[in-house]
Amino acid sequence: MDIKKISEKGAVLRSKGLGVGVNLFPSKGDLKGYRLELDIILYTNGKGGREEKEFEGLKVIGPGEYESKGIEVEGWYLNPKDKGEKSSVYTVVIDGLTVCILGKISEGLSDSLIEKIGGVHVLLIDLKSDIKVSELWEQVKRLGPNMVVPIGFSSDKGEEVKAFLDAADEEGLKSVEKVKVDSLTLPEDRVVVILNGGK
Repeated sequence: MDIKKISEKGAVLRSKGLGVGVNLFPSKGDLKGYRLELDIILYTNGKGGREEKEFEGLKVIGPGEYESKGIEVEGWYLNPKDKGEKSSVYTVVIDGLTVCILGKISEGLSDSLIEKIGGVHVLLIDLKSDIKVSELWEQVKRLGPNMVVPIGFSSDKGEEVKAFLDAADEEGLKSVEKVKVDSLTLPEDRVVVILNGGK
């Protein structure tokens, strides 16, 4: 599976002819060149998801169980008590790996939600969350992924990324254009990967 950052909150996961988009918005040009490659697009915020009306694959906005072309998706609200548009968290099973896509967090994850999410191999986490970076990293540790891929930042050299790497004790980590991972190459110890969107 390849993971590439497309925009501030957007990413694409591709494996064996299958494609999953995360937070790709047509008004920002995120889907240009990717629309035909994707089978599923997930939105961690419902408001943004309703903007895309032309995608012919499976569009996922919010909680539920979904499946398309063998890709299994399950979603839950992150903070059910939030007013207005609620952020979601998803698990996607692709290429034998469970990828967790965590939207904007406004509080620590509940024990019941951690249990529902289950085992996580790769975690995509939004750095624009409403909690301190140190607390964000605590949530990462609770989920226990082998690989952590932050999203929700405009520059790989920005303050959000520096603060997150500091919390993860990964200061000075170099960014890459994309990461390739499968069940054979999945690291045993937790690693952080910073994607630079090909810049």
